[in-house]
Amino acid sequence: MVNTSVLRQSGTGFEWCINHYDGCSHGCKYCYGMTIRRKKYEDWLKVKPRKDVIPSLEKDIKKLTKNSVTIKDIFLGSITDSYQPMEYTSKLTRQIIEVLKQNELPFTILTKNDLVLRDIDLFKHYKLCRIGVTITSFDEDFRKALEPFSVSYAKRVAVLEALKANGISTYLSCEPIFPVKEADPISIAKELRNVVDLFEFGMWNKYRTQGIPEYFYEHYSSDYYVELFRRIIEFCEEEKINYSIASHSKKLIEDHDLPFNPYPLVKDQAQQPNISRQKQEEALDFVTEEVLQNGVQ
Repeated sequence: MVNTSVLRQSGTGFEWCINHYDGCSHGCKYCYGMTIRRKKYEDWLKVKPRKDVIPSLEKDIKKLTKNSVTIKDIFLGSITDSYQPMEYTSKLTRQIIEVLKQNELPFTILTKNDLVLRDIDLFKHYKLCRIGVTITSFDEDFRKALEPFSVSYAKRVAVLEALKANGISTYLSCEPIFPVKEADPISIAKELRNVVDLFEFGMWNKYRTQGIPEYFYEHYSSDYYVELFRRIIEFCEEEKINYSIASHSKKLIEDHDLPFNPYPLVKDQAQQPNISRQKQEEALDFVTEEVLQNGVQ
């Protein structure tokens, strides 16, 4: 195993990861990052950028290249959000993407912030990236209760629309799914199937309940998720929707003889977004200076 400092093996379905921020000011109440980092909620909101990320990343890439290590996917922000408010000024995520592109490395980005549109120029025409947002409900009261400082679901949908219009591979993470009526993953898939190239569904593992109202987990049970996954899988298969199941839900899925579709690594993806070159050329570029200014304030 090659010893690296910034580019680390993730231990999840994403293979490699980079976590360049310590903490996250989006303040999601269910965030497992707090548990992993053993931080209180208030402290998790006090974000700090990691030091010397760019030179350390460049050294890591050289080490891995020298040792002939193949990288099929790098998840930017596995326990944080690469486009949280600090990114407005630090531009650390943008610098990382530039390094990854220079080295022709594949990467996945998942965010709850429309600031990601600022960097659309880096994603366009780069086929080794997949850019996504988390949407677990369309109910704004649900979002405010569990993801209080993230942008609205409407803005996240707008992100998907802009990415899709610009020929960028899009991804929607519908997880963690809470056992409440406001969380309806099939309705989300129906509504957004035309702007999402890959859906990922995952249960909530109830690793943290502090600060979460009991309403959101009073009906929590394995039976609930088994039946939910059964319906999700049947729907996606019947409608020919490209989907995957989060790695942390694998055991439950397989224990109940349901098919487990793992997240497809970016470098292994069989095909690019279904957008013709003519359509790409004819499509209006969503991300003009005016849209950027209005969309990421």
